[in-house]
Amino acid sequence: MNILFLKNQISQLMKKPFLAGSLLMLFGVNIYNFGQMIFHLIVGRLLGLGGYADVAVIASILGIVIIIQQAFGLTIVKFVSSGKDNKSIINFTRWVFWWSLWLGAFLSVAFLVFSPLIINFLHINQPNAVFILSPIVILLVFFNTAKSVFQGLLRFGSYIAIHLVEGVTKLLLSVAFIFLGWEVFGVMVAIVIAVFCACVLTYGLLIKYIVGKRDKSPDIVPLIKYSIPVFFLSVAMTAMYSTDIILVKHFFDADAAGLYAALAKLGSIAFFGAAPIASVMFPLISQKHSKGESYNNAFYLSFLLVLAISSSVVIFYKLFPSLVIEFLFGSQFVGGSDILWWFGIYMLLLGLAVLLSQFYLSIGKTKITFLFGAAALLQAILIWLIHPTILSVIQDSIFSATLLVGALLVYFPYHKR
Repeated sequence: MNILFLKNQISQLMKKPFLAGSLLMLFGVNIYNFGQMIFHLIVGRLLGLGGYADVAVIASILGIVIIIQQAFGLTIVKFVSSGKDNKSIINFTRWVFWWSLWLGAFLSVAFLVFSPLIINFLHINQPNAVFILSPIVILLVFFNTAKSVFQGLLRFGSYIAIHLVEGVTKLLLSVAFIFLGWEVFGVMVAIVIAVFCACVLTYGLLIKYIVGKRDKSPDIVPLIKYSIPVFFLSVAMTAMYSTDIILVKHFFDADAAGLYAALAKLGSIAFFGAAPIASVMFPLISQKHSKGESYNNAFYLSFLLVLAISSSVVIFYKLFPSLVIEFLFGSQFVGGSDILWWFGIYMLLLGLAVLLSQFYLSIGKTKITFLFGAAALLQAILIWLIHPTILSVIQDSIFSATLLVGALLVYFPYHKR
């Protein structure tokens, strides 16, 4: 009888969108994140410190695309999840894909033009690898637009599927191309092909939202008003987990930059391991808020889950740093074992800051997100001025993130005003 009661209770819990969506996203996205970690540790082992530093910094450059895309992405999620009917949602998404096509083309040309400057500033050993950023960009814009549509529609299974196709293809082809002797250039070619394959799958899954006649253009005034602060948040958020890698590559030698990049990648598990919680929370709270329903419990549960998941990673890194680094990246990276847990702390704080910011955005509170910009600027200034060691660099980031989380929490009691 007790077993039957427990089974019924679990069944009822799984019917709730937040819990079911969170479990699906945690499972699926973290499989993808695990694959990403495998990708980085294999590439790190095969290319060594110098080669991996180039891959890591080029990946950070791609964050510029994510900056712009996340601004539109969260806007897409917000408007799709709160759409009044299916017809208006379909029309909205068709216009979104049309606009993203032009945005991708513009960014692709911009990356091609600025590639020589990127190569010189970051001391890239294989310049051809940077020029491949141009075709990657236009594909990424389409891919990220589709991710936002899936998230807004609460189609988390499709969201996970396109990630897994991209991740598996990138991993397999990167290994193959490195063994062919293409090194960093081969990794970038693998990324192009992987994103293209994911875009093909996306097209099939969203064909009715992409293909067809577009009706009257949506009112873009609300979109622009909402997108500006979200764009600012996206710039700041991406900067806070990319600026340090870029500046370390500029100020330190290749080996130190490669070591920092590897530790940062391991530390990011504390951030990305809990990131699916925010992805589920945002559209659900947006939907509840638009209907005038209570949403605080969903936020409280999200906050506790992020805190628990990220804290467990930090504790593990504090107890077994050398074991983690040597197992994943190899003995040549063990020199940074004493500071691995510092990266975990930074990513835990950053994860909480992102969750709080996305909560405010989901209920239309956009001005508070400018605090993220102030924190990102402070981080960059501190790293530029204070960087005697790589530990000091991560401590600069922790200080900035601590101030940010504190400010966002102070605002919470007043968010309904």
